[in-house]
Amino acid sequence: MGDVFVQRVDSSGIIQWNDSLGVRVSDLVGVARSPNITTWLSGAIIAWIEGDSARFQVMYSDSTAKFGMNGIAIDTVGPNSYLRMTKRLSEDTTIAISFTKDQDSVLVVHILDTLGNKKTGVSGIGVDSFFAGISEHNVAAFDNDSAVVTWISDSLRINMVSAPDSLEWGPVGIGLGSSTASNHQLVESGPMSIHVAWIEGTDLKVANVSDGIINWIVTLTTTAASDYPKIENDLFGGVIVAWTDTRGADNDIYAQRLDGPGNEMWTAGGVPVCVKPWTQDMPQLVPDGTGGAIIVWRDDYNSVEGQRVDSNGDLVWMSDGVVISGANVGSIFSLNITDTGDGNGIISWVQNSNVLMKKVYGNGLLYPGTVFNVGISDTLQADVGDTIIVPIFVKEAITLADSLVSVDFKITFEDSLLQFVGWDTVGALIGGFSMNDTVKIIPGMEDTFIVSAASSQEMVGGPDDTL
Repeated sequence: MGDVFVQRVDSSGIIQWNDSLGVRVSDLVGVARSPNITTWLSGAIIAWIEGDSARFQVMYSDSTAKFGMNGIAIDTVGPNSYLRMTKRLSEDTTIAISFTKDQDSVLVVHILDTLGNKKTGVSGIGVDSFFAGISEHNVAAFDNDSAVVTWISDSLRINMVSAPDSLEWGPVGIGLGSSTASNHQLVESGPMSIHVAWIEGTDLKVANVSDGIINWIVTLTTTAASDYPKIENDLFGGVIVAWTDTRGADNDIYAQRLDGPGNEMWTAGGVPVCVKPWTQDMPQLVPDGTGGAIIVWRDDYNSVEGQRVDSNGDLVWMSDGVVISGANVGSIFSLNITDTGDGNGIISWVQNSNVLMKKVYGNGLLYPGTVFNVGISDTLQADVGDTIIVPIFVKEAITLADSLVSVDFKITFEDSLLQFVGWDTVGALIGGFSMNDTVKIIPGMEDTFIVSAASSQEMVGGPDDTL
């Protein structure tokens, strides 16, 4: 039996709910699968499949489950079903959930609000019962209790559904790709407008559809690998696409930006984001807020790396990217990056049955970052999120890169009874510090700290904190 758990982590990476165990959402008999989550206010909305039912739950910021253990059942599902859920980018309450029934031969969409009220009736809206064998589907919610759903059956198709029971673009939707279409993704790109990216053979195609009309379809490359491309808004009327490419000796990561009319903004055929030896795959991205993107990928199956591409298609960080998680035993799965809305991203992945997270800043620095074990009079170069482990009676100096505005750091002490005293660059006493005090380090300055009778406590500084 596998159940669904949920956890809340704040911007400093501190777990908020039930220590490291998370909160159990379901405990029904049967294996839970296809968990989907979206933030809502300071909590979350969750949908999943367990047994023969699709289920729905709202989690409040204090970890309370609105509908109790196991949530509410939305509908019955087929044995091979999987579920997709999306919510409007704004804070309104339109939620769309799609899944298949009856051995994957019927695709159903439900539209709900955060109270669990179904806007599309008890049975939802049947989108495709004409073509047997639905292999993929995705959904995006709009205002006014409507949603767009894409799926692959005889071909890649798209339709708009509206509460209570309307198929806006015809009984079988609009055909986009051929019968060889696979690995498709979609993103809402404006009022009643959708961008879809998919693989067709070795071609990577992107289309824009609005108001039931295909505005354009472009082919970005003819050397795409059979891996899911990732597509996101660039926040300026276009989209950015990242994909795994086979044109080199190994699988590599490429990216392209398209404007509103579908014109390529970057190098024809895509920008080579990472083309080093070994296999790179599983690309994920978020917009950086300036027309570029932060892109992360899996490297050689067991590490995570990332790169930022600016609005002109130039690489911002070091060649072939920065290492987010170095090579470890065990393959990486379920890699994802979530937009924080300020040009940064939260990266998560599964490795060795553990769920791991890091925050990446727009300047390429990580939180949590490098762990330093300092000795007497050690000097080190600390970045955002670095952890400095300090034994008792150690004087250590931290020199920061001039490019930083401030540093978000953590200092851990080893023994008991913490007394933390800071000095400025000319030796003047700044003051004493104690548990939970916060500090800000100014770039280019050397700040010296003296530790005596240390303890296993933590002091965490944030980018906006002051001395």
